[in-house]
Amino acid sequence: MILRMLALLIFLTLSASASTLVTDIDDTIKMTDVSDLGLTVIRGLFGAPAFAGMATLYGAMDPEHELIALSGGPQFTAGKVKRFLDDSGFHASIVLLKPSLFDNTSDHKVRWLNKLAEQRGGGFILVGDDTEKDPESFERFRAMHADRVTAMYIRIVVDRPVPDGIKRFHTALDIADEEFLAGRLSSADFMKVGLDLLQAPDDTFLPEYAACPLRYLTDDRIHDAAVAGMRHAVGRRLLKLCGKRYSNPNWRRFYDRKRRRGLPQHGFAQQGFE
Repeated sequence: MILRMLALLIFLTLSASASTLVTDIDDTIKMTDVSDLGLTVIRGLFGAPAFAGMATLYGAMDPEHELIALSGGPQFTAGKVKRFLDDSGFHASIVLLKPSLFDNTSDHKVRWLNKLAEQRGGGFILVGDDTEKDPESFERFRAMHADRVTAMYIRIVVDRPVPDGIKRFHTALDIADEEFLAGRLSSADFMKVGLDLLQAPDDTFLPEYAACPLRYLTDDRIHDAAVAGMRHAVGRRLLKLCGKRYSNPNWRRFYDRKRRRGLPQHGFAQQGFE
């Protein structure tokens, strides 16, 4: 009896202190391009790959993290969403989708984040992208639960401004950078994420529809030589790939078509790595 009570006490203590990692899906971990409705439908029907390094990153972060997928996708896509997560190595304990296609996505996400904050102790790490309302949704949640937000990350896709305090990223290694410095990711796991990115094909490393950085900023906070070297190698590949795309007339025509069709024009991110 005493052992059972002790085990329950330990479980409750861990539950109260463990962090929750909440991730969006489309254009955060899955290459969807939601700004192009036609491509979104096609990729929804026939599948789309995951961004390189994200599954490795999520799996390597503090093992006490619970991974929850919170998406603006409708509930009738649940089967396809769960297959994508399983096939891509994302071990989400819960998948939260909108009851209806017509529900407001931002309200849906904030409502669920508030419920999760009521149900779980510990902090929250939020990961999304800048194509829709993730930055604003995260900011709404932070305004109500500032002491519960451990970190917020937004993938740069369309390169638009986001609220202060939200860290922007181009690849999984940018998140790994911050998590390593915060002591939530080991140097060995950082290297695994970097290796995933270096070995990935160009289209999952950084899809053609995503914004590119113009320059690479070194991070003086990193004093581990191996980590700094991996960060430099991934950054060098990123800039080389973006330079090649920018000089490719076919790639430029791709963006001309986007402009003519009235879709958001994704350009080169001015701030590079931050």
